[in-house]
Amino acid sequence: MQPLYFSYPKLGRFAIKRFILFLILALCFSGIAPFAHAQRTPGVLFINVGDADAALIMTETQNFLVDTGRKKTAPQVLAALERMGVAKLDGVFLTHSHSDHVGGLKEIAQSIPIDTAYCAAIGEQNKKGEMKTPEAIRKAGLEPVLLQAGDQVQAGDALFEVIGPLREDMNDDNDNSLVLRLRMQGASFLLAGDMQFVGEQVLLNAGTDLKADILKVGNHGNRDATSPAFARAVSPLLAVISADTTADDNSAHPQVMKTLAPAQILVTQQAKVGILVQAQEGQLSYTLLQE
Repeated sequence: MQPLYFSYPKLGRFAIKRFILFLILALCFSGIAPFAHAQRTPGVLFINVGDADAALIMTETQNFLVDTGRKKTAPQVLAALERMGVAKLDGVFLTHSHSDHVGGLKEIAQSIPIDTAYCAAIGEQNKKGEMKTPEAIRKAGLEPVLLQAGDQVQAGDALFEVIGPLREDMNDDNDNSLVLRLRMQGASFLLAGDMQFVGEQVLLNAGTDLKADILKVGNHGNRDATSPAFARAVSPLLAVISADTTADDNSAHPQVMKTLAPAQILVTQQAKVGILVQAQEGQLSYTLLQE
């Protein structure tokens, strides 16, 4: 097949500028954002949902949520998605059954399309013997995909690795949290859910590789999580705590801050929208999104 060539008349500089301006205006009025795809930079937005948890993962081609905040904070999550130009989610990971992590799912699912919903294959059960997190997913009109340690979820150019939980904890669903390591743009993120000392020690005893550049701190930075041994195993350069210390004065606890030193520590309450963390060629940067 012969290549196709197009001929065009010679245009003056002013005529070319007018033609380019016409094309841009036409795209805007058609509802298509010019150059939107060229401007997209992958990253993780830790959304400010008060004392709850929600993080938006944006790869080069796909979008995922890890946890959905509370029911009352669903508007903040949806506003953050709109702020980042996200109109569809390729997946949602729910770390465990507590309402500050799963509460916003139904409202979010009613507002934008969600392809797949993931949760841990073990976790707290209701009185009927049904696992609570998969049931919350079904109530949102989705079918749960159950994950266990060793599973991987490919996300375009990024990869989610499931590293926990390794065993069921019958005392506290926090220690049944789905623990994920995200590898993206040459950086690694450890997303610890609400895992506490018990869950951390199980991973440490198993010899699990926990090293990561960025740590989403477990259980909102409460002092029942992030042991010195766990912090050393992760050795993050940057730690992000999802917390509102005015609602929970045990969150972002000074003891945890001390344990995580010398990592740089950020708290989502510092930014109205959230904290955007990006990596390019292994270099980390963050932005406090205030609007």
